[in-house]
Amino acid sequence: MQSQTPCAAVDPSLSPQSSVIEDIDACVVLFEAISSPNPARCLRLAAEAIGIAAAQDRPDAEMKLRYFTGFAHNLVSEFSASLEMMESAKQLANQLDDQAWEGRILKGLGVLHTNVGEYATAIELLETALSIRRAQGDISGVAATLNNLAHAFICLSSFDEKAEELLQEAHSLCLSVGNHGLASITNMNLAEVTLARAEHLAQAQAPQSVEVAAAAATRAGKAVLQADSQKNLQIGVVARLILAQAQVLAGDAVAASQTLTWVQEHLVETSSPIIELDFQIAMCRWLRLKDQTTLAVANLVLAKQRLGDAVQGNKRLRLLQELVSAQEASSDHRSALATFREMHTYTLQQRDNATERRALLLNARMALDRARQSAELERLRADRLEQRNTILTHEANADALTGLPNRRALEQALASLLADPSAHFSCAIADLDHFKRINDSWSHLVGDEVLRRIGALLHAGLRPGDVVARFGGEEFVILLPGTSLVEATAVTERVRQAIEAAPWSDLQPGLTVTISIGIAQAEQADGFDTLLARADTQLYAAKSLGRNRECATPPSDERRRRSAPPKQP
Repeated sequence: MQSQTPCAAVDPSLSPQSSVIEDIDACVVLFEAISSPNPARCLRLAAEAIGIAAAQDRPDAEMKLRYFTGFAHNLVSEFSASLEMMESAKQLANQLDDQAWEGRILKGLGVLHTNVGEYATAIELLETALSIRRAQGDISGVAATLNNLAHAFICLSSFDEKAEELLQEAHSLCLSVGNHGLASITNMNLAEVTLARAEHLAQAQAPQSVEVAAAAATRAGKAVLQADSQKNLQIGVVARLILAQAQVLAGDAVAASQTLTWVQEHLVETSSPIIELDFQIAMCRWLRLKDQTTLAVANLVLAKQRLGDAVQGNKRLRLLQELVSAQEASSDHRSALATFREMHTYTLQQRDNATERRALLLNARMALDRARQSAELERLRADRLEQRNTILTHEANADALTGLPNRRALEQALASLLADPSAHFSCAIADLDHFKRINDSWSHLVGDEVLRRIGALLHAGLRPGDVVARFGGEEFVILLPGTSLVEATAVTERVRQAIEAAPWSDLQPGLTVTISIGIAQAEQADGFDTLLARADTQLYAAKSLGRNRECATPPSDERRRRSAPPKQP
């Protein structure tokens, strides 16, 4: 039996119309509670609940709901739908970087692949889940995953020793954290593995079969005690059925009779066709031990008719195998041959069904891969478009030669400052001195390199938040937010000195480069043209005074104060 995580208690009276669907956290608790015992109800609620989680932008809740829905699909053999739900849950876990839930979801995927017979894939998924849960320190989760991994190895056949090793570790971990419910399941699985080994030895008429059967009975007995202490009737019944078969194989008919009597008294409370089948098989073996083979055959035939299609897969094959053995033991070889033929036909059908299930799962996986690839391509296209837009935006707002903002970007920055009535800033226009002479004397290539270096020096000499743009030709405009005229003059003087002192001779021997700067402080009445015009007037003044300097326009109130006639004494 594969282990399941214990569920939180939820009021089972809640209906699909209940407000629990609107309360998404309560809905998650509900799904955890009903996904195993009532998968049909879980699936009825799934689409609405998942949609609400997505609408409320709750990827954590959506991830859990998708996992429980996938778990429910698996229980009703809807394997493709289960794969789709669990893979989408895993994707959300990765996006949320939720490793605890990633480990749980991988465990669920491992169980799914075990159920469709893809044991190698199942083992790989379960081993990955095991690594994650070990890293998380989730002891109960590790034990549950070990239990599922052991089941996958059991299904592979010839790996009973590996399965037993995993179950032993799982059982020790369960006891270490006081998880007696999972411990009883693990002990029961250990007993079942030991019983299978005893049966193989008995078929080979090996004398040690009785000793191994006794060991299986001891383990099953421990599982019974643990299940009873947890008041888990279903596990208690299943463990007793394993115990009864081990007692029969060990030749203890009296003990087996007592065990089977207890099971028969509680069988109706489990309402499970599979458990009823296991009971009939155990009863058949006990009757054969008591030399009541004819009654054993009759009971199995009646059980086969009564259970009908309610029992499928390996359990049905086990019923047919047991019936063949009982019919042969009663010397009814004709009936045994007919049952054997039925078993052979059913085996072929099962192989075809398994192949079809694997094909459906493969198609579903390929569809998911295609969807993921399509989403990745769309993401890459969006990234490339965003990068291209960024490049185009930069190219539209940057000067190709210097890399500084261009006139368009300057107009946007200046408009933003002018639109803010509380903005306090200064504006400067810098112009290279005798730039035409540089082009004429040393070529336009040298002139272009001079402009590039000037741009770099201006950018390096300004403060964070200042803006420098190439305005055109050899002119540059500097915006100095939060700066008075005196402060602006200090900043531009520092830049001017840096340009004058730069090692221009390494570009061309004898080359010197200087700039002249005109500065104006912005006023509320200023627009783009008026502010630049006042700065340009000061630039002209700096040129007239001999170049390689800056001149500044005082604010209008200062100009008015200076131009007013002196007061009469």
